[in-house]
Amino acid sequence: GIEHMARLRDRVGRPCFVAHPLRGRVNYYVGRTGPGPKHPERPPRRPLDGYAHPLAHVEKLFGMCLRGFARASAEYDVPLEINESSWGRILGQNQEWFAERYLFFFRTLLEMGAEVVLGSDQHNPENGACTPFAVAGMLGVTPRDMKFLRHWL
Repeated sequence: GIEHMARLRDRVGRPCFVAHPLRGRVNYYVGRTGPGPKHPERPPRRPLDGYAHPLAHVEKLFGMCLRGFARASAEYDVPLEINESSWGRILGQNQEWFAERYLFFFRTLLEMGAEVVLGSDQHNPENGACTPFAVAGMLGVTPRDMKFLRHWL
């Protein structure tokens, strides 16, 4: 999919990125809406330091090979979005166990050469949404790290 995105980007001359790559996992494990009797969707897991192989655990939990995902992102110059709405769902459900894995996911991909962009899920002007600067800060990402911004500079 990332290769096809890069081909489209090159054909139309517009940048692209993988929008909220973990939304399906957030919805599955945490839920789609605010707190309630059916939330969170799944029981919490123990902290990552309790796993002999945290990378293998996160890959299994998220159903993907992080090394391959990072390689494709870097090779085709297609960044991954850190999405404020996904992060908000995690925090809104008080799912620290998932927040730890979410940050591990992005930290690992960044270490493997992938790049990120920050997105808010702001689909209309009436319901404004923040950009995930706090998540970027926790990951050590600055605007200079986002080559994606070169399209506007």
